[in-house]
Amino acid sequence: MSKQIIRRQHVVPQFYLKSFAVQTKSGHFKIFCYFKQQRNKIKRLEVKDVAVKKFFYDDNKLPQPIESYLSFSETDLSRTYHKIVKEKSINNLNEKERKHLVYLTYIQYVRTEYTRTKTEQILKDAIEKEKSNYLNNHN
Repeated sequence: MSKQIIRRQHVVPQFYLKSFAVQTKSGHFKIFCYFKQQRNKIKRLEVKDVAVKKFFYDDNKLPQPIESYLSFSETDLSRTYHKIVKEKSINNLNEKERKHLVYLTYIQYVRTEYTRTKTEQILKDAIEKEKSNYLNNHN
């Protein structure tokens, strides 16, 4: 079986967005979204169309390791998340579920566009600095 290229990659996991959505029919969840840049417009959208960007993590070639990993890990993370929501507490989490919670919090932070842009800039600056040091030391 050949793998499909995932074009629409979610910045926020759909299982998390569904917690704020209303199920309109089987398998369809809608959420209200606030669009500040469109004169404070509010729209009701399908969760599948919220917080999604084309090729946010991986490009249009296989393999797509980041998207594949996130899709795989979100299964366990969603179970832990739903357990917390249902019990309204983290007190009954086992060690593995506590790790899921930490990971979920961390991964959501690093998968934002701001953090991604900032990390790319830090890497570019570090490479430029090393390049400059190398050229200065080898002339």
